[in-house]
Amino acid sequence: MAKMIILFDDIFSDYSVLSATTEATGYPKEYLDDPNPANKWRSTVITESIVKVNMGAAVAMQGACMINHNMVAGDTTFKFEASSNDFAATHNTGDFTLKTFDVKGVTKRNAFRIVSTTYQYYQWRLQKVAGTYIEFGTPFIAAKKYEFIKSENMDYIKGRDRVFVQNITRNGHTVKSRRYSNLIYSFDCFGILDAQRVYLEAIGEYDYVCILPENTAGTEFHFGVIEFSLPKRIVKGGILYWQMSGKFTESAF
Repeated sequence: MAKMIILFDDIFSDYSVLSATTEATGYPKEYLDDPNPANKWRSTVITESIVKVNMGAAVAMQGACMINHNMVAGDTTFKFEASSNDFAATHNTGDFTLKTFDVKGVTKRNAFRIVSTTYQYYQWRLQKVAGTYIEFGTPFIAAKKYEFIKSENMDYIKGRDRVFVQNITRNGHTVKSRRYSNLIYSFDCFGILDAQRVYLEAIGEYDYVCILPENTAGTEFHFGVIEFSLPKRIVKGGILYWQMSGKFTESAF
């Protein structure tokens, strides 16, 4: 089984320093401050468009993400970049990796770029071949990255949670309606050393994470919430180990 990667600790938190080259009516850049990926920023053109953030000082990162966008394979420009001088020069540039998946028959698109670098300015530089606009729902710049190691013997099960969010009345009967179906991963970790336990518990404290369940070569990449159970203490051969369970739930969009 491939080793799952978790990207976490989003440093993209001060949206007052966010800029976008254009924004369509009803789809302002402020929507990028909304953790609900269904609320999107949208450009007014498909020519080169840039979403940029000034961190105020050089900040280290491990990965950049782009959640719920409309970019496709073959589009002209699909890059995440970094600079120390507001892009008078570009000091780090690379293409996003596109991942697509279906949610109830609707194709969704997420993207990531694994990169370890430290700069003050970061930007998404985008240009489409066809269409009338560029859009995406949630930017995510991860300060930290965790890759499960073999000694953890991590196994996971993929499934879906179904949530009913509204009561309506039909023919005098109250019924549940508007059902959302969220992707979930439930996993168990065995043989965890104490340092690994502490690290996983810390990951569970963050509001949102991004996961690559099958590492970078896999077909899926998701944004959502991760939780870990209380660890179980195990002593074997005089060595302390831990067992933990976790659950990742994809944000609905």
